[in-house]
Amino acid sequence: MVSLIEKTSLGKNYPIILCTSILLFGVYQWTTAIAGMYLCFMYRDKLAFSNLTFILLAAAILSFVFLGYYNGNITVQMVLFYTITSFTFYYIGCYIVDKCKTQSEMLYIFTLIIIAMALPHIVVTVIDIFEVGLVNPDRILTSISGNDNGQRSVTQRTVEISLCIGAISFFFIKPKNKLQDKTKRLLVIAAVICELCSLHYVSRTGIAILCIGLIIGLLFSWGVSFKSCAILLILFLGYTYVQNSELYQVFADRNTDYSNVSNVGLRTVRWEWGLEEIQRHPYGSTTYQNAIHSFAHNFWIDYGKISGIIPFVLLIVFSLRNLYQTLAVGFKRIGLMSYFAFAFTPIFIATLMTEPIHEGAPVYMFVYILYAGMINRLASYSSIPEVIAR
Repeated sequence: MVSLIEKTSLGKNYPIILCTSILLFGVYQWTTAIAGMYLCFMYRDKLAFSNLTFILLAAAILSFVFLGYYNGNITVQMVLFYTITSFTFYYIGCYIVDKCKTQSEMLYIFTLIIIAMALPHIVVTVIDIFEVGLVNPDRILTSISGNDNGQRSVTQRTVEISLCIGAISFFFIKPKNKLQDKTKRLLVIAAVICELCSLHYVSRTGIAILCIGLIIGLLFSWGVSFKSCAILLILFLGYTYVQNSELYQVFADRNTDYSNVSNVGLRTVRWEWGLEEIQRHPYGSTTYQNAIHSFAHNFWIDYGKISGIIPFVLLIVFSLRNLYQTLAVGFKRIGLMSYFAFAFTPIFIATLMTEPIHEGAPVYMFVYILYAGMINRLASYSSIPEVIAR
């Protein structure tokens, strides 16, 4: 890993190694805290920590952990974990943009990070396929940490492979150099494997993310091409085949009078209930049962239920700020990074809107913060240097 990253001219590569180690091996909490404090102390570019994006992030995270701790929903260990890990991942996002010499390198490093997040779930899913078969309609899975909370394991797996699934959009880009070609191959292979994993445990979210990725790819392929027509034909034939298969019936069985497409699998009902909880408890619920269980399947509402309206509003403003900067980067037309911004932001939004990140996959939030750091750094350029625009 060290020599691989050194080839991309990153120089000191410890932030990237730390990030991939966290995602691959679960090197959490105290290890992350110590390393994070060291990284933040050593980072000499104060611009990364003195802009509106970081101020919003810091205010949102600090209000979340301290109000949550006051309510008894968050322990001291979680306060340190959430605070320092969030700042560390934001720093790593800025660091990637600062140290990479080309946009191809930025995308390549981000690709390694999202594959590192998905890889443990791929391994566990393959093991599950050997045990129960190609499809697991009961959706009872063992988590990567070995616990038997099957539903939480499904949620965590769906969320943490979603970026790889959505990266199918890179199938439509035309590589301009060997590194871009290598990155494209990695992303497309990871997308196919992760989508097959999501089909194994009957994830409707996985199919929705795949469709979003394909739509993005088709929109940015600039017109009708042979590749676009071929992929649409394959999808049509695949849908025709699946519609008459046992797999289609398994997905159909998940739709009931109460849980269907119209209410996003009961999520709209959960969102309404979650907003009512925030209104009843503006500083967070003091009842653990109300705050933690029956999650709203929405990143912003779930964090608001735990710690109240202050982090709820601040996280929304932080995400809107990230969306604004995504548009700024995208419309600068700086090549690969413009596509990068438009390709991953919809995937993040779709997943954060529909899944319980705090309970199911908090690491996904940290990768979202890393991504926000990258976008913020790219947006800070008044003009993109020629070497970066390659």
